[in-house]
Amino acid sequence: MVDKDGVLLFLHVVRKMSREVGQALQIPVMGPQVELLEILASRGAQKMSDLAAELGISLGAVTALADRMARAGMIERQRSTSDRRVILLVLTEHGNRILEEISETRSLVMGRYFGKLTEAEMAQMEDLCRKMLAPLPHQESDNKQQRETTSERQTTPEGGAGGTHDNHRRRS
Repeated sequence: MVDKDGVLLFLHVVRKMSREVGQALQIPVMGPQVELLEILASRGAQKMSDLAAELGISLGAVTALADRMARAGMIERQRSTSDRRVILLVLTEHGNRILEEISETRSLVMGRYFGKLTEAEMAQMEDLCRKMLAPLPHQESDNKQQRETTSERQTTPEGGAGGTHDNHRRRS
């Protein structure tokens, strides 16, 4: 049985930290935008279909998100040099500066909260977070099946490239 009070308390701490980061930034950047910026910063240019899968949202939602972020100058669209039909999202210098500001602000806010914990408590919290984020057994088999299906779609019987359509699955 899940301790509802403990879960609610955990959610309260997360929301409070998130609110404090948002207030300190004084720039209108929402959670999915931050996550998209972080992905682009760590992995470089990405296809929107890959971002949709990573973020667990529809391709249409990523398109709308990308439109807003491009208008704000945080990202830009570029054609792939290997396949001109493919549009990639790329982090701009402005987007990188925003991400740096978010990171610095997040570190300051989190430091106020996590600084109250001992090293042992931090280690315990990290272990608990890893445990909660670990895939459930049925998710591992779903992920394996999805990788196999993707691999089969990418190669035709003649050994050439497969179709250009991706299947999009929402994370649960």
